Amino acid sequence: MAATVIRSDASPQSEPGLRSRVGSQLLGGSATIHEGVLAPKELVPPHTHANEDQCVYVVWGTVNLEVGDEFVEASAGTYVVKPRGVPHALWNPGTEPALVLEISSPGGFGSFYEEIANASTEAESESVKNKYGMTFHNDQIADLVQRHGLG
Repeated sequence: MAATVIRSDASPQSEPGLRSRVGSQLLGGSATIHEGVLAPKELVPPHTHANEDQCVYVVWGTVNLEVGDEFVEASAGTYVVKPRGVPHALWNPGTEPALVLEISSPGGFGSFYEEIANASTEAESESVKNKYGMTFHNDQIADLVQRHGLG
């Protein structure tokens, strides 16, 4: 078996959120790796995964997270594990972009971001969320925005 090399993608990311970089088929189904640039004050809204445990790694910048009831400030070089079934949100509190990698285990979450970006109706969006076992907690967004100055 040969090595698989995934080179740096110099093209700017056009959609917010994370994108799949290492698909689960390359890792025997055990994990998927995403990367994404979070713009200053960008919020990934509170949500819960039914099927995946996740680990976020901050490559550069600072990212804040709420995992359950715990607040975490994660600077470059920090890993934060987000267990399945535990609500979490993350955001860039700074004035510069932040780059994060996110590892989801088991694999199978690889197409979520693309599918949700392509959903053109609320019904399609809900179908994608259900397919991936995602529950969003939109009722918590206003509180997060107010408490952390994300507006």
